[in-house]
Amino acid sequence: TRVRSSAASDVYKRQPFPSQSIHIAFPGASILVDINDYALAKSLDSSYFSADYSPPPGVVEQLLAQGILPEDITHLIITHAHFDHYTGATMERDGSYIPRFPNARVFLGRADWDWFETQNALRDPDSLDSHTFGILQKHDLLELVDSDLDLIPEVRILAAPGESPGHQIVRCL
Repeated sequence: TRVRSSAASDVYKRQPFPSQSIHIAFPGASILVDINDYALAKSLDSSYFSADYSPPPGVVEQLLAQGILPEDITHLIITHAHFDHYTGATMERDGSYIPRFPNARVFLGRADWDWFETQNALRDPDSLDSHTFGILQKHDLLELVDSDLDLIPEVRILAAPGESPGHQIVRCL
């Protein structure tokens, strides 16, 4: 049986994508799932946004409004290696890139790291991948996840390849 919906054609229309980040707090763990720097994402490809698009406050500003400092984040889970899920993991300061969350271990699916597109981008010192994943690796903050991983007793990373080879999801127990 084939089901048709008038909304099916909407899938192919360009629409704004206000990416979501999620903060999960447990005693001893401050976990951020995905991080997007809207300003950078907009400059990368403004065709994703309508002409009247106005981005929300940045994730860091929203965290600060809740009393959460970048230094408080202990874990950053990048669900997959598409730019709108990791552009805010580093920031530029005095002409160099540094980790935005200096105390956070960053969890990325190994298959996304090993993916030929990521590896090609890492060879270009001016690429977004070099400015993020390369910097996180240089600072020994990047953890490559091979399969399911118990992050803390209450939070588990589950391998869910699909949107990317190393796509992962987060489950709170």
